[in-house]
Amino acid sequence: MENKATELNTGIRRTIEQLAQETDAARQSELFRDYLKTAAALWNYSWHNQMLIWRQKPDASFVGGFHTWVKCGRYVRKGEKGIAILAPMFFKDKRQMADGVEAETQRIWFKVVYVFDRLSRDLRLSLCALDRSRLCHSKESPR
Repeated sequence: MENKATELNTGIRRTIEQLAQETDAARQSELFRDYLKTAAALWNYSWHNQMLIWRQKPDASFVGGFHTWVKCGRYVRKGEKGIAILAPMFFKDKRQMADGVEAETQRIWFKVVYVFDRLSRDLRLSLCALDRSRLCHSKESPR
């Protein structure tokens, strides 16, 4: 019995050491660091959209839709390629049930929309760049 406990304890220690080594390797990985920078900069986007942005433009630091940049007084350069992400679309669906009662259900679909990194727009100075409390930077702005 004591031999089994020692064997389990040794196995646990080996597993913990292996996890610690892999964690150290992940911390030193440049790829992982780049992902963490992107995730920190794009904290208000879903994990899936963060991954989409990171895969398409690893150095993206601040993204917004076309209309968000226009609200800020900035304009996306003509011909600039957008970063594709998925935006949720909510629909109410009315259906006739088998018993003749009309039921309403809410459905969700995802649509491809494009956002642009701050480096993708014209470099015209705006008040928005100086005042982070403006509407274009608030959470309620459309993305």
